[in-house]
Amino acid sequence: MSSPSSSPITTLTTLQQTLHLLHHRNKNQHRLAKWYKSLSQFRRQIPKLTAEIEAYEAAHAIKKESAYVMKARDALRARIEFLRERCVGRWYL
Repeated sequence: MSSPSSSPITTLTTLQQTLHLLHHRNKNQHRLAKWYKSLSQFRRQIPKLTAEIEAYEAAHAIKKESAYVMKARDALRARIEFLRERCVGRWYL
């Protein structure tokens, strides 16, 4: 899906576009399936994750360690943990 030189933002943007098309084509067919709710939630979380990565990178570029960088890092970690536990983990249920 991604080459080693691509940035996380580029990879997430590609994933977001793919998930949007998947959702658009299959929402009526799979909307009652247990796994589809988690996939739909994951699709909605990707733009938020992208924004948090951009905020962290911008804060980190200005100053390596500050309260804003630590806050951005904590928000990013919380988002990733949410995606791991509440979205991806439920696809197989």
